[in-house]
Amino acid sequence: MRRSGPDHNDRTVYVLTGDGECNEGSVWEAFMAASHYGLDNLVFVVDYNKVQAKGFLSQDMSLEPFADKMRAFGLDVHEVRNGHDVSELVNLFTQLRQLRRGRPIAVILNTVKGKKVSECQYNPNWHTSAPRDAAAAGAWLRELWEQDGKRLRIPAELPAALRAAIEIVGPLHGNPDQITDRQA
Repeated sequence: MRRSGPDHNDRTVYVLTGDGECNEGSVWEAFMAASHYGLDNLVFVVDYNKVQAKGFLSQDMSLEPFADKMRAFGLDVHEVRNGHDVSELVNLFTQLRQLRRGRPIAVILNTVKGKKVSECQYNPNWHTSAPRDAAAAGAWLRELWEQDGKRLRIPAELPAALRAAIEIVGPLHGNPDQITDRQA
């Protein structure tokens, strides 16, 4: 990747990744290469919810001190305390346009996995899963509406309308452990 693309425009490129993915060496190689080539038009956005498909990040392989490690790889690191705060995100991404300093940028968004859905919040079992049926999905939508929908003046009928439109499609195989590579 060059700083000036094929049309010679100086574009900003955003890479969205998760904290669990940052346990892979290829991600750190990308950080190192971006720093080496001075790609200050590259912004790595990391969803730092501390949960991955296998469980809690701290129990598998902790990334801490995450921001310090990214700085050591030459990134200009910006931490967002509440990655769910839209106004904080808008302010930061607006500022990033003026913060190009010859280094790639990393934005660490501290988020909560499953935020505001009581059954899912901080629960790694829901990291890669969807609701088991339309009724559960509808209940989750209703729970979200109760917490924020009223305040945002979203019509009370919306959760029910979305619930009615949901069609849960089951897996093609009963036990995913029995799937061979050829089938996947």
